[in-house]
Amino acid sequence: MRVGENTTLNTVRDSLNRSRLRMNDLQKQNATLKRVNAPHDDPVGNAKLMTIRNEELDNEQFARNSNLAKTFLNYTDSSLEEATNLLVRAKELALGQASSAANGAESRVMVAEEIKNIIQEMSGIANRRLGDRFIFAGYKTSSVPFDGSGKYAGDDGKIMVEVQKDVYVGMNVPGGEVFLGKAQPPRAPASSEPTGGPELAIQQMVERPDEDVFRTLDSLRVGLMTNDVDLIRSTLEPLDKIRDRVITTRAQIGARTAGIDSALANMAKKNVFNAELQSNIEDADIIQVVSDMAKEETILRASLQASNKLIQPTLLDFLR
Repeated sequence: MRVGENTTLNTVRDSLNRSRLRMNDLQKQNATLKRVNAPHDDPVGNAKLMTIRNEELDNEQFARNSNLAKTFLNYTDSSLEEATNLLVRAKELALGQASSAANGAESRVMVAEEIKNIIQEMSGIANRRLGDRFIFAGYKTSSVPFDGSGKYAGDDGKIMVEVQKDVYVGMNVPGGEVFLGKAQPPRAPASSEPTGGPELAIQQMVERPDEDVFRTLDSLRVGLMTNDVDLIRSTLEPLDKIRDRVITTRAQIGARTAGIDSALANMAKKNVFNAELQSNIEDADIIQVVSDMAKEETILRASLQASNKLIQPTLLDFLR
């Protein structure tokens, strides 16, 4: 069978094109140090890379959520530490003035002034904010939670943030729970519980007036001003309960912070493993690439030399 000139030309051209394409791919890998530069380079590997990159983006958002929650919780803990110190000081003053024989009316009036200052400092702590958010206002972070009389204007909402996939942590403590002694009522049967997500983490709380920090401190102040020893003594037990509650709240905050630290550590480990897996899929073996380039260059040169012999001179070659 006779092989025509067109067949020979097409064969040579296709061979050269394939060699140039392989050379172009190798040069791109050498320039980018990536084996996968386009989805068609490795469809299965590219699908895995997309999953890894999506997970990296999720982890970046989880890290931002975690750091925000840690900042809120650390500031809350610092504020409650100050509140604890104020309660301890108020208890010391109440104990010192609870004996009718040890102190008189004049000294109690002077102590009442210090209690008044403690109330003002406690109110300042209860109305603290971080940035533009009041930390003890529940969901109502843009409004002042406590007025001058100690009345609570916030709600009992707990702001939940996602620190890992499907893992939520409360970043705030409602002021009513800390300063007014509100407590959760007994749980209803599981079938009657609401099924709202973390964004609906708000519950009705039961008030306990005897553990209201502002009422208790004001009662102590009034008892000192009126030289009422019995009223002063009646504040000792509530002050202990309030202090214990604040300490318990700080312990809960510490547990949340530890959980966030653990989540951040887990994400850091996962990012390392994902980076290793991504490198195994995506990165090129530079030694192999350089070796293949040298081999492909030899093949291309040989193809060009062979094509010169296969393609016979034409009339146009003689007319040049």
